[in-house]
Amino acid sequence: NPPYTNGTWVVHLFTDSGSDETSDFAGYDFVFATDGKLTATKLGVTTTGTWATRTDDGLQKLDLNLVTTDAVLLHVNNDWVILSSSASIMELGDDNGASGEVLHFMKK
Repeated sequence: NPPYTNGTWVVHLFTDSGSDETSDFAGYDFVFATDGKLTATKLGVTTTGTWATRTDDGLQKLDLNLVTTDAVLLHVNNDWVILSSSASIMELGDDNGASGEVLHFMKK
């Protein structure tokens, strides 16, 4: 299993077109279960969804899809390029350079 299926993760960095919006994710705990289930929990409220990996044009991608209308959590929904992944940090980038979104998860 990939390292991010172990434990709880928090958003360490989120930028949108160069604007740092990391603080929007304060208090959210993310869990990537080995069965492909993704949860985001804040103040006892849990939002569920899915994650999946695939290779596209030689790039390893992580598809994240939370079932939500929350504007903050909708930022997570994307087919991210996995730039790096270790036991403590996962760096994701947008395959669309124009939007320039960057999402980093850190092990809690």
